[in-house]
Amino acid sequence: MTAASEHAAPDPERAETYLRLLAEAELRRALAMPEYEPPRERMPARMVGLFVRRRVMRRRRATVQRLMARQATGHPASSGSLQTSLSRAQAIAALPAIRQMARAVGIARTVVAAPTATALTAATSATAQFSARVRSATWSVRRQVWRRLRERRRRRYEPPPAEGCLTRLETVAAVFAAVGAITAKTEVEIVDGMRAALAARNRIDQDSLVPYHHRFRGHPMRRRATGTAAPAGPPRAIPVGVAASGEIEGAPVRFHFGVLVFDHGATLSVRARFPVELEERRDGPMDPIFDAMNEISAVDDRGATYRADFSGGGGGGEWNGRLQLSPTPPPGVRWLDMTVPGTPAVRVRLDAPPSNLQISTEQVTTSTTDRFLDAQTIQLLCRKVTDLNWESDDDDRGEQPLFRVMSHLLAAGVLGTESPSLRRLAAAAARLDTPLPDPLAAIEPSELPADWLGLLSRTDCTDGPTGAIPIAAVPPEVDGVQWVIVELVSEQESATLQVHARGWPEPREPWGVRSEQIWWSARDELGGGYLVGESGSSWGNGEADLDLEISPAINPQARVLDIILTGTTTQVTVSVPLDWPEGS
Repeated sequence: MTAASEHAAPDPERAETYLRLLAEAELRRALAMPEYEPPRERMPARMVGLFVRRRVMRRRRATVQRLMARQATGHPASSGSLQTSLSRAQAIAALPAIRQMARAVGIARTVVAAPTATALTAATSATAQFSARVRSATWSVRRQVWRRLRERRRRRYEPPPAEGCLTRLETVAAVFAAVGAITAKTEVEIVDGMRAALAARNRIDQDSLVPYHHRFRGHPMRRRATGTAAPAGPPRAIPVGVAASGEIEGAPVRFHFGVLVFDHGATLSVRARFPVELEERRDGPMDPIFDAMNEISAVDDRGATYRADFSGGGGGGEWNGRLQLSPTPPPGVRWLDMTVPGTPAVRVRLDAPPSNLQISTEQVTTSTTDRFLDAQTIQLLCRKVTDLNWESDDDDRGEQPLFRVMSHLLAAGVLGTESPSLRRLAAAAARLDTPLPDPLAAIEPSELPADWLGLLSRTDCTDGPTGAIPIAAVPPEVDGVQWVIVELVSEQESATLQVHARGWPEPREPWGVRSEQIWWSARDELGGGYLVGESGSSWGNGEADLDLEISPAINPQARVLDIILTGTTTQVTVSVPLDWPEGS
């Protein structure tokens, strides 16, 4: 979706020098801010409760010791001569007397004179009424006091003032590394150096000295399981495309099984449609749909059984997700009989032929910087870029972070004033009536590409087809990523593309600027373009299951959708025929 770039490759030495100078400028700005004082930690509530319980127990023990001392001496003991320590034998000997005294008190209560009981009851009632009037009269005052105390306890955490300087440097450094202007090692070195300098001077929290991903060595869901080797060869996908009607708590449910993917394990895409009223029948901690989806199991043609663990969610009468089969079916299994709630077994054939889709591969002719900027510009046009402020000086407030980052790319020589992507950014800003900062204001806008205009013309369309197409395509790897296009689910307002990927890079989106090197896009045979962005994901064993949102809605007149994955040097296009099954 971009034109060829005429800009030369960026100079790494110049970009690194500029970034180090930027780090020094941000460090001087941060040192001019006040030192950071971390909030005082409040005493945990359980410590307060423990203190109160200990105090009550001390009082009870003192009372018991006083009664035991009176019983042992045979006369009431004064507070000054109260024995505070008794032997174990004396304590045991005093217990029968204490029980006898308690029984005597109970008998006295039952034989009290009626007039006395009536007087006590009247006095108790009058006291309760007076207490209620007092509580009612002081309710407004007590409510105001409680609100103030609650606000003090729930005081929000305020980040250090100098943290904005570090965030700006992190964003610019991540973009420089994404476009190939500097190496990842240089990015980490410069950013960690500034972080250490700010922490040593008490400008940021000391815990920030070690980043989260360094502290825990990566998110546990993104770490490869210990002792699990990567499978040989690409993943394998089997189109299933089977539907069945079931029942959950007396309500009809329509199940759709899409594609079975074999990689480290075996996952089967599944959707369920049901009346909305079924979601309101939640009696326990779990939703009835979630419980029913986890009751699905399978038996193969050899008699082996499999457990199916559901992961996913939904609402509004539809749930979708994936079933993780355990154990993984071995090679040679011909079919699986899925046990679905309220319906006979559903047969899923594992010997179905693979999808025969048109897949083309071509070399990328645009520069990494132009592709990065074009992807950001498309998101800006579609209002997908988060409008965040830098939270620093007044001259930075209200400005798009994307414009600030592009100003740094221009100043570092990574982009030139004649760059076609910068001219398209200027055209997009003019279309949105958004002023550009001084370094970018002098750039002459160019015409927006036709597929961009086609995308904008269908931004608010809600006439998309409704259905699901099992794709099960295994294209060639891109930048070391092996991926599988699982299923395409279309709704009236948008569509979702399910993708399984091995080796997918960790997404990075500081301050609303996505610093990535691999980008998704889509277009149809009518010339219409589509924006593709990640809307959900799950990670494990070095693999990722992605839910990609396709917007706007797919043109109902389109018959072919090209799904495009563009890397640093290779672009792969998968052409998917839009043959929507009936009743899907």
